Amino acid sequence: GTLGRDGPWTFASVRIRQHACPIDMRVLSRNGFTLMELLVVVAVIAILAALLLPALSLAKARAQRIRCVSNDRQLGIVLQDFVSDNRFYPLYIDTVTNKSGQATVVAWNDEVARQLGNNPNRPNYWIEGVWLCPGVPTKDVPDTPGSYGYNVCGLGYQASSLGLGGTYGFANTPAGETYVVRPPVNESAVSRPSDMIALGDGFHGSGTQIVSGDALLWRHDYAACPGRGVNIAAVRARHQDKANVGFCDGHVESPTLKSLFEDTSDAALIRWNRDHLPHRERL
Repeated sequence: GTLGRDGPWTFASVRIRQHACPIDMRVLSRNGFTLMELLVVVAVIAILAALLLPALSLAKARAQRIRCVSNDRQLGIVLQDFVSDNRFYPLYIDTVTNKSGQATVVAWNDEVARQLGNNPNRPNYWIEGVWLCPGVPTKDVPDTPGSYGYNVCGLGYQASSLGLGGTYGFANTPAGETYVVRPPVNESAVSRPSDMIALGDGFHGSGTQIVSGDALLWRHDYAACPGRGVNIAAVRARHQDKANVGFCDGHVESPTLKSLFEDTSDAALIRWNRDHLPHRERL
């Protein structure tokens, strides 16, 4: 060995001292997470996902409602254009006979589509563009415009109409349901355009008995419409218990389903009727 200040020492002794030095502390190497640590990470991710998913779902629903409002507004503007050109509102349904004597059924949506620049003879035009509410899966749209409906009859289920789809409405006869809607409703017959429902999400019924589809926006006693299936869950889910509704002056609102189909105040009822009266007797 070699003699140092404190006596003889060796390379081995040097190594021992260095190992004991705090500066030379080493971390033990590991291959990965322990099972417990992995479970904790998974639990944290699950908690974060549970917190974020409702917020994401709410944001998606809000975006769909905004887009639907835009659709309603565009359809309402086109409806105004039709009225401006013709001085009356489109009939809910009509039969047009050409020079050859061939009869063709024309609905309100066909008139609006033509005014919009769509081809009403093109099959299923109502499942694209402004005709399709983003809250409605395409597969759930029936063979008529199922996203949006027209305030055809106003309040109630009578042969006389208070809506926009014609002077007359629906009637139950021994042979079944019939409707003779002519003549059309003149523009001047709407007393308060800014407070008269024109079109919107295609819901009809009353209370919790609400049907989606049928190209109608209508408050009536559900019992008067036999054979139509209630799908209140789909109605409520579309816009979180609300409906987007366009008025005759072109503005759009998003009232609750309760205010549309349950509220019996004058303020709620007059919005359905072109004479701006509540007609509570029709409930």
